[in-house]
Amino acid sequence: YLTDWSVLDPVQLAVGRNWADLEVMASLDHAVWFHRPVDFSDWLLFDHRSPSASGGTGLGCGEVYNDLTKPIPSDGVCTSCGEKAEFKRRADDNEESLRQRLMEYYKKTSPLIGYYYAKGNLRTVDGLAEIEDVAKDIAHLLG
Repeated sequence: YLTDWSVLDPVQLAVGRNWADLEVMASLDHAVWFHRPVDFSDWLLFDHRSPSASGGTGLGCGEVYNDLTKPIPSDGVCTSCGEKAEFKRRADDNEESLRQRLMEYYKKTSPLIGYYYAKGNLRTVDGLAEIEDVAKDIAHLLG
């Protein structure tokens, strides 16, 4: 899942704060809105920035990119806020490295499925369903 806490990173920097100041910060609505369907079944780039910040408050902007379905804009302009962005890729941000990292992730986390299944505590939700259905399913499971 994504929350506005990750979008707060650039806002904090813009107002001269960091995570050490967390106890004196608050998110007013702590929410994320997705205006288009996003496929979270694989790794994506979540770019976030603060186009405006002053007086201890700031606006956070985030955008999700994928090399195949929504590549990073060639002109370097954020598709959400229109701000000129500095998109930086890691040196190992390529298909082979991502494939290796994904396999490592699956190897290390997949045993948890069996563990919780054996204890009778495994609950699943189709995260690619319509957002209203996902929210309803999660609410039902949490009772």
